[in-house]
Amino acid sequence: MGIGALLAQRTTPLARTQHGGGQERGVRSGTVPVALAAALAVAVEHAVTTRDAANARLHTLRTELEAGILASVPEVRINGAGVARLPGFTHLTLPGADIDALLFLLDAAGVQVSSGSACEAGVSQPSEVMLAMGDDERVARSVLRLTLGRTTTHDDVAAVLAVLPDAVARARVVGSRSS
Repeated sequence: MGIGALLAQRTTPLARTQHGGGQERGVRSGTVPVALAAALAVAVEHAVTTRDAANARLHTLRTELEAGILASVPEVRINGAGVARLPGFTHLTLPGADIDALLFLLDAAGVQVSSGSACEAGVSQPSEVMLAMGDDERVARSVLRLTLGRTTTHDDVAAVLAVLPDAVARARVVGSRSS
């Protein structure tokens, strides 16, 4: 039970997943949940009207996070630095770090991160994007993605910066043993 929205051009062919009354030009059947539709409209309006302020806040937090990482983690590379990117994401390459060990250490410290895209979660593979950009397989396995969101605060950034340098150093020790 829920609701969602799909924006598509009228010329885009869509396949129906349910058959019945043929509402929405034959694409969807069933009765619209009015209360959920009204709630979705309010949520969309809120997201649109607060987007610029939210993006600015996330950009500030990301800048603070990345400055702290650059100052405290040797040989880190911030992927995409200097180009337009989403404000709530930072993607790092940490050469020599055993990424599984790093994920474990950060999780134990209460920091939730990923070693790849959300659609690749739980899969220990070299980053296809980093391979396509010319990194070798070992370096492409040493990436870390940090995501900031609506509830992220300066204290959260400080908490990550307090544990990340030691966790990376320890993960690099593990990585040097497995080379």
